[in-house]
Amino acid sequence: MLPVLTFALLSQLAPPAPVDARTVELVREECASRIAMRELVYFANGTVRLREGPIGESTLTLGELGQPDAAEIRRQLADVDLAAVEIVSTAPDGEWVERCRLRLTLTAGEASELAYSPLDAGSLELEKLRRIVDYLTSVARGNGRSIEVPASYRARLGDRLERADGAVFEVVGFTSDGRAVELVSDAPPMTIFVERERLRVEFRRLLTAAPLEP
Repeated sequence: MLPVLTFALLSQLAPPAPVDARTVELVREECASRIAMRELVYFANGTVRLREGPIGESTLTLGELGQPDAAEIRRQLADVDLAAVEIVSTAPDGEWVERCRLRLTLTAGEASELAYSPLDAGSLELEKLRRIVDYLTSVARGNGRSIEVPASYRARLGDRLERADGAVFEVVGFTSDGRAVELVSDAPPMTIFVERERLRVEFRRLLTAAPLEP
């Protein structure tokens, strides 16, 4: 019995095997509608993995954060008051409306989850999380801003833009406060609202620009 007991004691004293940061998920967001999906995973080593596109035809892209940026993202995530993360008002439901689930794990074994639609109105703390996820998405896509949508782009009525899943949208209006753009698509038939500053993140290509008014 002595050898067995000795082995058991040594096993308890042995330090745990180091965890590979490349396998530790800090952030995971999964979004899907009837026609498209998006899965974002941010790992502890600074790698960002993004899978997105039409159902069954998604593409995979990877991005990397350097140590200073990775440390800053970790600080921003830790700064979010999870107890105050909430949805203020929900968007209308529908088969074309994207639904998302976000899981945040800053401490091993302690995960926080939230389900929402990108069109939901959220608390300040939820918007903090969304901005971080948007930035990570941009890192995986390259620089986060489509090179085919000019940096100087300002939406005008009649502009037509292509989303990452291939859907084409036309600018048809703006919110009363001017912060968001209303866009419609015929295939699939749907209407969405996108904040002006996120147009170059949400859309990969400006197909046609409306002519300037004389």
